[in-house]
Amino acid sequence: MVICADKLHNIRSIVKEWEEKGEKLWEKFNADKKEQKWYYQNIANELFRLAKDKEGNSVFKKLQEETENFFDKI
Repeated sequence: MVICADKLHNIRSIVKEWEEKGEKLWEKFNADKKEQKWYYQNIANELFRLAKDKEGNSVFKKLQEETENFFDKI
């Protein structure tokens, strides 16, 4: 749950920074946008898959949703 909360915070920070900087955001990462998308989508899906209580722990679903929404809109 802690890892999921951390990743949720990270994706929210990325969204906020992308709204401010646009595509320049990706210059600060070692991986490009495509690789970041792959990483966040896979980690979100894997954390959700491993969650013991998928209904009660909405943080896992929230990470999946916010990751998908962000990378789908850019």
